Amino acid sequence: MKPWVLDGDLPLVGALAVPGYYFWLCIAFIMATNVVAQESRRSGLPVRRMLDLGLIVLVASLVGARLGHILFENPAAYLADPAKLLRIWEGGFVYYGGMLFCWACMAVYIRWRGLRFLQVMDVFTPATALGLCFGRMGCLSAGCCYGRPVDFPLGTPLPWGVTYFSGQVPRALEGVPLHPTQLYLSMLGLGLFLWVRHVRDRQTYAGQAFFHMLVLYSIGRSLVELFRFDLARGVYLGWISTSQLVSIPLVVAALIGMWVLRRRRGPA
Repeated sequence: MKPWVLDGDLPLVGALAVPGYYFWLCIAFIMATNVVAQESRRSGLPVRRMLDLGLIVLVASLVGARLGHILFENPAAYLADPAKLLRIWEGGFVYYGGMLFCWACMAVYIRWRGLRFLQVMDVFTPATALGLCFGRMGCLSAGCCYGRPVDFPLGTPLPWGVTYFSGQVPRALEGVPLHPTQLYLSMLGLGLFLWVRHVRDRQTYAGQAFFHMLVLYSIGRSLVELFRFDLARGVYLGWISTSQLVSIPLVVAALIGMWVLRRRRGPA
């Protein structure tokens, strides 16, 4: 794998380099924006306001993901070199950090506009899943969020390993076939997108799609974490990752929310 979608000279343009990570983020945002517009019309919400919120989500997710990396994965590196904070082309984003900060910013906007929080979250849920699908392809291209060698856990190499000769993998792993954990997460995003669209078609209360995705993503992410090998993300007690720790309260909160909302049966 190579971290650049395009890296060379073009006629009339000259030298041009396009990082795969940011190329796929752009694709993810375009696709997610289209889904937000569709879901807004389905819910009878003002499309323009939802698209405005989409721009807030884009910025907040990047800022939150960066802050999550700084706080949970490698704070010492940023204390030693504060200018590293701005060098986003070197990587350093945490999905859960972006998600949590996003929710906070969305809550402020939703309250300001007098909208219903869970109804808006249902609108953004399919878009989030599809954005995850394409966004993780950027991780696959860049070489971040890499997996363990493909002989884990059976001791026999598996045929679908991905090999890096550059990117963000350590030198010791260059040329070594690794689990494509980024692709696993991308496929998880696609599966979640199809499922929450199915839930939306049969929705009986506000928040149903949102909480379904929260439960399923947290469980799926925790399983994929077993195959990841980028130890900078934080590992506790020798085997529990930061993402797995965050997933536990999210699943519990989502299950409680689903139980309460089913009893109330508010309009979707």
